[in-house]
Amino acid sequence: MRRFLFAGFAALQSEHRFGDCFRPRGPHQAFDHSRLSARNLAEFSSRGLAGAANATDWTSLFGAVVDAIAGFFRSEPGFKSLRFGDVLDVRPRADAATGIGTVAVQVSTLLADQSGLEDAAELRFRVETALELADSLLARAFAFKAEGERKFITEARKVALDYLAGYYSR
Repeated sequence: MRRFLFAGFAALQSEHRFGDCFRPRGPHQAFDHSRLSARNLAEFSSRGLAGAANATDWTSLFGAVVDAIAGFFRSEPGFKSLRFGDVLDVRPRADAATGIGTVAVQVSTLLADQSGLEDAAELRFRVETALELADSLLARAFAFKAEGERKFITEARKVALDYLAGYYSR
């Protein structure tokens, strides 16, 4: 089963930008998924959030984040399957940190800095919840088409923004 999950990434082994993510870790694991998901997170933190930094209000900022995630689904090898690493292991974790949770901290900090929303635990929770909602719809949007199904991408943005608007006025 494990070999089957990772077999699709054999084609990515020649990609230099993944560093040593593909160095064998054991007899049934072709690459280190934690390194690749950490790479996805680092790339998103630098490139993905760059567009959100110029937003004028919280709705355009969060919309830009959802659009950036959709862009990563389209263009980043392995992102569709790994995203920020949360989809691989759904067992209870030893720590409370998730990849989407890390992105939520970064986005809530941007929201607090640019929109005046208080960067507190509640805002981080709401942002993480909105990102999880968007992530599930974006996963569906890219399930059958490499460019993504526009209806699901639009709905991901709408659902996430509507959820946040229930707590923060537009």
